[in-house]
Amino acid sequence: MARKLAASKYNERRAECEEAARRLGVRALRDVRDPEAVEALPAPLRQRARHVVRENLRVLEAAAGVSAARFGELMNASHASLRDDYEVSIPELDELCALLRAAPGVYGARLTGAGFGGACVALCRTGAARGAAQTALAQYNTHGRQGRILIPVPG
Repeated sequence: MARKLAASKYNERRAECEEAARRLGVRALRDVRDPEAVEALPAPLRQRARHVVRENLRVLEAAAGVSAARFGELMNASHASLRDDYEVSIPELDELCALLRAAPGVYGARLTGAGFGGACVALCRTGAARGAAQTALAQYNTHGRQGRILIPVPG
């Protein structure tokens, strides 16, 4: 069965972000300069806007250049925000990310894609990716689950 993007929930999140931006008087949430401004919004607009505004700040920080350890911290914070504020994670991805974070040589892990299932990505120390993935999957692939490892080849 092909995975769907949980279309109604995806569209719901988009509409919530558009409404939050409208209430904050900006064209898009990326235009919010003060992350505390979103705290005045009602739920769930507050949580959705909090995720987007803080995610933008995390991306800007990472793009400015940070250590691998800091990048991992930003990835972990991103996953927590996707799980708690944006509510697009699922228990299986939360578990897999936690297992990856606990594996030797992993700086951070987060879900990737639009959420509601799918995949996660981990930032690993050079040479540690395969071992970290195998360690995490050995624990994850129980009860009939079959996670897979995809490791990019440096090009």
